Amino acid sequence: MDTAQVATELGTTARTLRVFLRSSHSTFVPVGSGARYEFTDRELPTLRKRFAEWQKAGKPRPPAVPAKGETKERMKPRKLTTREKRDQVVWAEEGDIKLPDIRDPRVRARALADARAAEDRLMLRLMAVGLHITQLGDQR
Repeated sequence: MDTAQVATELGTTARTLRVFLRSSHSTFVPVGSGARYEFTDRELPTLRKRFAEWQKAGKPRPPAVPAKGETKERMKPRKLTTREKRDQVVWAEEGDIKLPDIRDPRVRARALADARAAEDRLMLRLMAVGLHITQLGDQR
């Protein structure tokens, strides 16, 4: 039996069943290329029992303490790269800057207006020193 057939037997979708099969509640191991699962009729009662337990447990969370036989290395936070350290220093210098959401139409309109104003100021400064790039104004 494949995952679609087992899912119909369990009364769920194949997608939900695959999430369960990748969880720690499942002991079933994928076989073949593409990590496919193969089941027999004898495995169906075990699968049904563990799937019900998994559903009762809700969304599984990662363990807070290392599991039996697991090293403490896994629990340590990873080391930051040099770039990440520099970024943290820069972010700390900036303080609590909150950027507006550019998906908001009002924020987007204001950003476009500011960009046009900056472009106009640049054009005026260029023209003041004798450089004329009038083609940029034709885009509007």
